[in-house]
Amino acid sequence: ALERALERDRPREALALVLEILERLQKIILSPEKTEGREDIYHKRHVAVGIPSMYGRYREEKFEAIGLSFRVESLASVLFDRMISAQNLQYITKSTLQKVAVWMRMLLRALRVEGFRARGLEIRIWMLEQALQARGITVDQYINIFQMISNSIKHLIRTRFLDVYESILERLVTRMRESGVLKGDAEHPESYHLRLGEAFLRDLIAQSFGLQRLDNLVGTIINTLSEERERLDVDTLNLLMTYDVDRCFVQLEQEGTALNGHIYLGNKGFMLKRLAHYGFPVPHGFVLTTEVFRCRRAILAYPELHSEHVK
Repeated sequence: ALERALERDRPREALALVLEILERLQKIILSPEKTEGREDIYHKRHVAVGIPSMYGRYREEKFEAIGLSFRVESLASVLFDRMISAQNLQYITKSTLQKVAVWMRMLLRALRVEGFRARGLEIRIWMLEQALQARGITVDQYINIFQMISNSIKHLIRTRFLDVYESILERLVTRMRESGVLKGDAEHPESYHLRLGEAFLRDLIAQSFGLQRLDNLVGTIINTLSEERERLDVDTLNLLMTYDVDRCFVQLEQEGTALNGHIYLGNKGFMLKRLAHYGFPVPHGFVLTTEVFRCRRAILAYPELHSEHVK
């Protein structure tokens, strides 16, 4: 199934399968049951000079599960990036936020694989999901929810990394400076060593393939929503939030869509689609639905949305 999803370029489907694999590997690694290791060691002597040497392999279920989890995490990182980069986040609509909620659930699973409990973060994601099911939620309310999610991420960073390593780094850098191992900026040694510690912590956080991506995603969402709020009036902003590009185009040959009626297609579009359905020689094409006209003001008012719509 994973190979098929990768071949068909479906990163979201592939990522769900990869996360399932990581969760299974985690169970193996954390299982209290003891596993037997097997050593296949072979001794030999170099033909030319007679130097003794040995080679072989060591196999043990938990050990191999750890090694495999590192490789699978690398694949998951690539799939996360491909999934998110495929979405234009220069503008945000309710449809976009629905996708974001799904991504965040996946990132939460990734954090759980890495050992984060993240209960507070889970509650905030649940709040977002509840807001998406409700009517009349404003952009300001969505921004508040994502700010709470951002605070939950900061709490995870604080408890998992800063509280654990800050004091250790301070003592370590001080001793290395006193012993002459660290030189740095002679005029401003304190600031240099502070930057050194910050760089170490940034690299450590970046190694968490779920946390770093979640933090970047939430920051992007907050910035875009704030920019929309500043640039658009209330009516246009509310219209933008209801916009869904997938409801703007319907192929004449497309079956099983909810956009088949007169309301979305108009009379001419509806009749052309029916003719194509019954096998008449209708040229390949698509119908521009009434959703475009309904959201026309928002499309024209927001350049990023207009350029993507035209493209």
